Amino acid sequence: MNMEEAIEILNHNYHERVWDHNETARTEEEKMMVPWPGTEEEQIVISAHKDVGIFQKFHRHDFFFVNFAYRGDFKALTREDDQTITIHENDCYMAQPYSGYAVTADAGSENTIIAILIKRNGFFNEFFAPLSSSLKLFNFFLHAENDPKSDTAFYIPFETGEPIRPLVELMCIEYAGKDEHTQTILKPLVLAFFLYLMKRCEEIAVDEQVPLPLARQLEQYIRDHCAHISLQALADHFAYHPNYVSSYLKKSLGKGFSQIVLEQRMKNAKRILLYSSLSVERTAQMIGYPDPSNFYKAFREYYHMTPKQF
Repeated sequence: MNMEEAIEILNHNYHERVWDHNETARTEEEKMMVPWPGTEEEQIVISAHKDVGIFQKFHRHDFFFVNFAYRGDFKALTREDDQTITIHENDCYMAQPYSGYAVTADAGSENTIIAILIKRNGFFNEFFAPLSSSLKLFNFFLHAENDPKSDTAFYIPFETGEPIRPLVELMCIEYAGKDEHTQTILKPLVLAFFLYLMKRCEEIAVDEQVPLPLARQLEQYIRDHCAHISLQALADHFAYHPNYVSSYLKKSLGKGFSQIVLEQRMKNAKRILLYSSLSVERTAQMIGYPDPSNFYKAFREYYHMTPKQF
């Protein structure tokens, strides 16, 4: 099967599915909610929408999604009456569960949008841990659990020739001819896709960043990499001696390397425990404690209660 054949199958499936709002719902929010389009067993759905002109109603849904502009440009309306973003061909638009949005594309040319849809629980079980090393994405994904009316979204532009497009094509071809192995095959493909998104987000953040004083650069780097950071790694990254970095942090910020790491780890632990369904043991591993007993001890000393009590 080639990509064009896969798009035709996925586009046919798209138009066969029921995307209409729940007209029998009691509240306006519930009326906007579009149901999960896959089967109960599926954690990942790949969809294609191919048309000459695309016009969607403003709606919400209870799953993560990324829209990839495979052919042509489209516009994403992130609120009912403002914040329209133009997504150019080869770029991505990523939104949280509950995010209100609508997609439109000009009627003058053919457009193809590839959508990667992931159940919320499946996302946190399969993909959240490796993506949480990016503080920006960490906050983005957990914010979805905290705010049921969030309108937060990312627009991620890609350069021509980056491997994101071949990954999308592999996912489309696999899902179009899906069998009992498809969900297993899709998981590493989707993870690789998200890791490229994370890399691109970090590159964009660096390009847009206003230069900070050295002390704030050191602190930010520690916070962004707190799960796996060491004083030696920090010093190597900034080309300083570890002893100099240690004393400089204490003199400039009034707190040392270990305290900054601890503060960020505890803050991350608090967010995960509050806004996700991950276990305490999984949380410990994610934030940098391979031994959960060390996490329990650090958490109890920091918050004066155990993680389970919290």
